[in-house]
Amino acid sequence: MLAPLLVLTVALASAETPPRACGAPVYRQLDFWIGTWAVSVGSTVVGEDIVEKTLDGCAILEHWTDARGRRGESLFYVEPAGGGEPAAALRWKQVWVTGTGQVKEKTLVERRPDGSVRFEGFAITAGDRRADRTTLTPLADGRVRQVIEQSADGGKTWTVGFDAVYERKDAD
Repeated sequence: MLAPLLVLTVALASAETPPRACGAPVYRQLDFWIGTWAVSVGSTVVGEDIVEKTLDGCAILEHWTDARGRRGESLFYVEPAGGGEPAAALRWKQVWVTGTGQVKEKTLVERRPDGSVRFEGFAITAGDRRADRTTLTPLADGRVRQVIEQSADGGKTWTVGFDAVYERKDAD
């Protein structure tokens, strides 16, 4: 009599929905950037960006196309905690690659009270490696500002290379 009850208990337990592996709040920190965007520098549209969650919310894919048709793609993922690190230590990482061979790797280094996030790392273009940082700022009207800066002196001084506003093309 005990065996059928044990089988039923095991069957019910295996039918339960497993917890979402990427359900922690950290996986929602970039949700403000999810969408299809027209990207402008001043009044000039310079490209389109499609930013989407993938892999059951465990990663974000970015699909960039500039006004000339050149493309780049990013994979954002949360670096798994290790060695007993607290969940608060989880942080986003980014890998960016373009069709011209440019590569960037960055780590989330700052979350600001206004909701903006800053990633820092490096960019390699034609063998030239430079410090690179990106700041994404959600604006009150639903747009997002992205500022990309580079440093040729190891981060002592920074030069803005891209300062754009992302305006949503898709409906919420």
